[in-house]
Amino acid sequence: MPVRITKIGRQRTVAGLAKALFDTKGSAALQGRAEAALLRANPELAKEGGIKAGMTLIVPRVRDLAAKNEEGGPPTPPAPAPTDGGKDSPATAIGLARGRTQALAELGGRALDAALSSAKRSAKELKSEATATALLAARPDFAERLEAARGQADQEVKRIAEAGKQLRKVTALALDDLAALGDAIKPDH
Repeated sequence: MPVRITKIGRQRTVAGLAKALFDTKGSAALQGRAEAALLRANPELAKEGGIKAGMTLIVPRVRDLAAKNEEGGPPTPPAPAPTDGGKDSPATAIGLARGRTQALAELGGRALDAALSSAKRSAKELKSEATATALLAARPDFAERLEAARGQADQEVKRIAEAGKQLRKVTALALDDLAALGDAIKPDH
């Protein structure tokens, strides 16, 4: 998995950074874990004046603590599929299955699009000379890992793009199968 990096915005404290970057669910314990992980990954934050707007940070992975989605939170769940008044019929069931298949594909597609966008930003940021300079200044021990992280970021972009292609392909096949099933159960007129 590629290294996630970000730039400091308006946050002025490690606590503010942790709240902005992690879904702590209002838990003081989770907040403390997020802050500690940020400080371990970015020791310069502990120094006087170490938090500066526009500064590049490593966003560590923290077990059992989700990073906030950079795209503004999780995608909205799909609306229920429409029904034809609650009649129990194969056509109704197929209509529901088609609606749910389309809703799941839309939800999955939005999540993959957000992940792809984030992965592309990370890959671009890792390839930036300014980022490399900032990372190496903050973490000289990161020099050996930088190229590997760049390669991993590129692989993550490819993996997510391929997952999107597969989602579209499987969705199209499922909808075709449901259409064929609907045709098969229609009474001959």
